[in-house]
Amino acid sequence: MQVEQATWTHPTGWMPAPPGALGSAADLVLLFGDSALLKDRSLLDPIRRAHPHAHFLGCSTAGEISGTHVLDQSLVATTVRFDHTRVAGSCITVEDGKEHSFHAGAELARTLDPDGLVHVLVLSDGLHVNAPISSGA
Repeated sequence: MQVEQATWTHPTGWMPAPPGALGSAADLVLLFGDSALLKDRSLLDPIRRAHPHAHFLGCSTAGEISGTHVLDQSLVATTVRFDHTRVAGSCITVEDGKEHSFHAGAELARTLDPDGLVHVLVLSDGLHVNAPISSGA
């Protein structure tokens, strides 16, 4: 597995360098940041062009984590190339999330191929989705 992480802020731009070193070999790009920055095509389009085969996943945050730092009004891009992992994506729209979260989760699960499935990462609007925490027991 190879991982590349870059952080964009207004004062510094991309640090340590703009994302793109993994190129078309990237499997996954995680983007977390300020909601305005996540809509800024001048920041996102170059990342998409640099990683044309990657799945993109992310959301806005109330503080971005980059390494050991917590930032505000930034964009953190973490790019991953896996050696032996298949990455797949799925997306659903949740109508009235608090009332229909369970059914939305079941619908999402039906969209996933269970063959070889080991982990699922779910991102949702934390203010409008009821996601009870399970101990896994």
